[in-house]
Amino acid sequence: MIGACLYKGQGFGNQLWVYSVVRAAALRWGYNYSILNSENFKGKDFLNLDFGHPIAINRTKPSIKVPKDFDTVYFEKKVLHAQFNCDISPFDENIWHPKDGTLLEGPLQSENYIYDYKNDISTCLKVSGPQFDGCVVNIRGGEYKNNADLFLTKQYYKNAMDRIREIDPQCKFLIVTDDLDVAHQYFPDVEAKSSGGVKIILRRFYLAPRSALVGRDFAWLQNARYLILSNSSFSWWGGWTNRYAEIIIAPKYWARHNVSNGFWSQGDSLTRDWLWLDREGKFSTYLESRLELERYTL
Repeated sequence: MIGACLYKGQGFGNQLWVYSVVRAAALRWGYNYSILNSENFKGKDFLNLDFGHPIAINRTKPSIKVPKDFDTVYFEKKVLHAQFNCDISPFDENIWHPKDGTLLEGPLQSENYIYDYKNDISTCLKVSGPQFDGCVVNIRGGEYKNNADLFLTKQYYKNAMDRIREIDPQCKFLIVTDDLDVAHQYFPDVEAKSSGGVKIILRRFYLAPRSALVGRDFAWLQNARYLILSNSSFSWWGGWTNRYAEIIIAPKYWARHNVSNGFWSQGDSLTRDWLWLDREGKFSTYLESRLELERYTL
């Protein structure tokens, strides 16, 4: 048995990482699997996932306590950047090949854990929706607006959109966002769709939109001809499971696009087949970015 937990407070995209890493490990090594606390899954209104062997337990937070039907708990190795205190953890071999009977804990956010099973995972995470013969731009606002390290500038999106126009001068653009205010501020002339937007109370509390509406936004990302992603796990999964996109542009260094001098966060989040756009407007391929990351030292 291999397993992991879904916790209250996890975002939809973060939950997909947990689910997919466990599913990939089970397929790779022939284990049974179980996703504990599956009732916390935020995509249940639009995704019907197989959570494996049912185990009735209320595990409210990560713990060294070993639940029934498991032999051990393994915490993904974690490395924090000395200056920015963000996760720069490398690929963890023990996550890729866990021992049978292990409950996994951690963000588990490396494409290398799941790449061999991309077709299987993309199939089970597919949301029905119309194909969009244009470019979907995902803008993440909400709680990101209060974090200068995370919140992407208008210039990032403009540079990415200019690259798409070079390829397809007549391309139509559609913004999919959690924050219509930011979308209208950045690009008032581009149509924007939202799962309901966000509400900020006292600049602190983020209220998530209804699950069914999130599914509609997710489908837009999965069915576009071109994609410009934000640095969120929701955006990452929309891009990774898109089988139609000719070009996917993402912010180089991912969650630390705004400040990085060569490191990637979340951890080993570099993804194959995408174009990576830096702060100066330069694009890098996966291979170029991988070589740069391997040369990087703190």
